[in-house]
Amino acid sequence: MNQPPTQQVTQRAAKMMHAALFAGVLVIFAFLSAMRLVADPSVTTGLALILRYAGLAQLIVIGIVIFRIRNRIPAFGGGDDIDGWWAMSGRAVVLTWVLSEATATLAGVIWFLTADPAMLVVIVAALVLLYRLRPWVWTAPES
Repeated sequence: MNQPPTQQVTQRAAKMMHAALFAGVLVIFAFLSAMRLVADPSVTTGLALILRYAGLAQLIVIGIVIFRIRNRIPAFGGGDDIDGWWAMSGRAVVLTWVLSEATATLAGVIWFLTADPAMLVVIVAALVLLYRLRPWVWTAPES
């Protein structure tokens, strides 16, 4: 089967994607917070406990996966072409962002359903992880 050509990730595109993912989490959480004021989606205590552990487990598993992916991405050399590095490593970097964003979004949905403060911790942790993986960190020359 022929695969359609995919566009390479450039530094500019990476910055826009990262900003969009980060802003997307904030918009989704703001929407869920507003909906929580209007609606009260009550779930049983047993289900709330299961969802809490699922959210916490997701954070741990995704953290490990991102760590493993990050270790496989080659470091940027100061003299290298930035867009060339992004073309080569961009997909893996974007994958780390998507995993962080998905973790925060799922934790937001769990928080919406349960009002569990532990999910707020998961959201903040996932956002911190997404922030720590920002585009200019990847291409900063190592000292």
